[in-house]
Amino acid sequence: MDIFIYFLLGGLIIYVEIVRKRYFVIDHLSFFNAFFFLVYVFAPIALKIMGTHIVPYDLVYGKYFIDKNPLMPFYILFAYLLFLAGYFWGRPRSVISKLDVELKLGDFGLLMIILAGYAFLIMIMVVYLHANGGLSRTIANAENFRSGTLIAHKPYLVKLFSLNQIFLYYSYYRVFLSDNKKFKNIFIVLLTVSIGIFFVRAALMNSRGFIIFTALGIYVITAMYHKKYYFKFLLFAGIGGILFIKYGDPLFRALPDLASSGFDKFMSTFEHRLQRENLSHGTVVSNFLHPIISLTTALSLVGDRVDYRYFTDFYGAVIAIMPNSLIGIEEPYMVQSLITKLLFGVDRPIVLPGILATFTFSLGTYGLFIWMFLYGVYGGILSELFRVVYQKYHGSIALIFAFSMAYGYFVFRGSPKNNLLVLFTPLFVIGVLSVFIRIRYKKSNYFNKEIKV
Repeated sequence: MDIFIYFLLGGLIIYVEIVRKRYFVIDHLSFFNAFFFLVYVFAPIALKIMGTHIVPYDLVYGKYFIDKNPLMPFYILFAYLLFLAGYFWGRPRSVISKLDVELKLGDFGLLMIILAGYAFLIMIMVVYLHANGGLSRTIANAENFRSGTLIAHKPYLVKLFSLNQIFLYYSYYRVFLSDNKKFKNIFIVLLTVSIGIFFVRAALMNSRGFIIFTALGIYVITAMYHKKYYFKFLLFAGIGGILFIKYGDPLFRALPDLASSGFDKFMSTFEHRLQRENLSHGTVVSNFLHPIISLTTALSLVGDRVDYRYFTDFYGAVIAIMPNSLIGIEEPYMVQSLITKLLFGVDRPIVLPGILATFTFSLGTYGLFIWMFLYGVYGGILSELFRVVYQKYHGSIALIFAFSMAYGYFVFRGSPKNNLLVLFTPLFVIGVLSVFIRIRYKKSNYFNKEIKV
């Protein structure tokens, strides 16, 4: 019966994607549906068929709760239906559709802001690298920084490195997509700089996901602009993505040796890591299991052995992104630390819970259903806002992708802190541009006045 509900949910997600009307060929609901299908349809079906031996070592305790709650598939299905009800609710959309957004900034003024942004980005990267011993040493210690074995100096600067993603996407848009050819040569130079910074960040982050999502961003922006899917590219990219998931982790774990000891040591470490990796089919699947295992654990323990969190992770995320070492505020205990302790016995923020487990830890099934509906409402508002802004300013496509990706990726990660970190740079950019933005409501006598933002 359980597997039938998962197949039913999978069919519903596919049906929604096929029949719904959309402004962009790929949008934030596309990302939401893709991640939801992956972790709440594909993952539990894989567990049913392949067995719990595919569960990775840091999730093993959670497998003992699998199948303990026979209502879990129904909860997931009902949560998705509530999400759809919120997303397609017409009233919030109708309010947003009346907005008129105007950017009081010409091409030259925007270029000056972008150049200032590049200068700021390069400055903070130089400061961070210098504080941690230079480029080679920082790359060599990247895995230790990521695992918490070593503490990086000036870690709060890393939060601003993602500014390069916005610059990369916007420069790509101006060079390859836009009909506006003003300052094209300058944007070619800026795109080259962004690509160089991207490779440095990739080495510092030791993250397969960062590389995959950056490449995905280029594809999605192109597809959104041309209103085409490019299915052949998707096929080859999908195959490449699977191979990268399988082999990317040994590659990144060997990169510090390339920086510190040379190519021969790098190849030796890479081959050793490959031998240690479980390269079976289950290894690929295991990358997507943490949301469903976190959910079944939450449903089994919250309200009984674990107290409700009452959504502390959401306002705690705001505190967590602040430079705590500078302002002296201690970072709150976050949900990923709790789920890691429950599943792995280690009190560190390693395991990301996924959206449904986060909402369940907040207030049980009530929190799950209420917040899935509200997350849908938020998605519907974004849908209309993206349409309004893009119709006037195609260059907003870089920011639209950033928000769309964060909206969908929250399904997979479920960490308010991590999601806010992803959104920090887009929000920072909007904050800077807000000085030059004017918003007003259309078709309303009462609201027919300009609102400066």
